[in-house]
Amino acid sequence: MDYAIINWVDGVFTWEAASNLREELTGYYALLGATKSGDEWINLRLLYIGIAFKQSVATRLEQDHDSYPCIKSYLEANPKTTLVVMVGYLSDCSLEKVTEKFAKEVECCLIRNTTPQPLCNTQCKKTYNGRPMKVKNTGDYFPFKDICFCFPDAQ
Repeated sequence: MDYAIINWVDGVFTWEAASNLREELTGYYALLGATKSGDEWINLRLLYIGIAFKQSVATRLEQDHDSYPCIKSYLEANPKTTLVVMVGYLSDCSLEKVTEKFAKEVECCLIRNTTPQPLCNTQCKKTYNGRPMKVKNTGDYFPFKDICFCFPDAQ
């Protein structure tokens, strides 16, 4: 079974602060709706899980995406909610060289195994067709599970 370890760094920060991300940071990101209580983000609702493989997360977030209308609708329906971001990078894995296919399978495993599933992702919610995979989340990984296991669905 292949494995991946994702280190989620810097906790949760606002969408506007995402422009301050290090330009070389590639990896995974999560977009969430949240409300602020003092210095703490509460009522986190996972909206989207994505990947920036051949570009930085900062660059990816600035680009148009199919999920953005869904996210905008959620924020309009929940006016006290702020869009916040989490970023994680692949700190270790079972492959010598990470391929885009492997990175997308890790993303799919995260989507499939998060409860509740992200509102605005459309792929990987019902099926997983990648290789057998174990994904370990480290750092500030809430609302993700500590460990996710994925096995290809029966064809």
